[in-house]
Amino acid sequence: MTPDIDLVLAPVDGSDRAEAALTRAVAVADR
Repeated sequence: MTPDIDLVLAPVDGSDRAEAALTRAVAVADR
């Protein structure tokens, strides 16, 4: 779970990547 949070907090150039990281974090937290 920590790596996913890091992906969300890390600065991202593409908004698509940010959305993907957020979706992943939400999916992991939902487990």
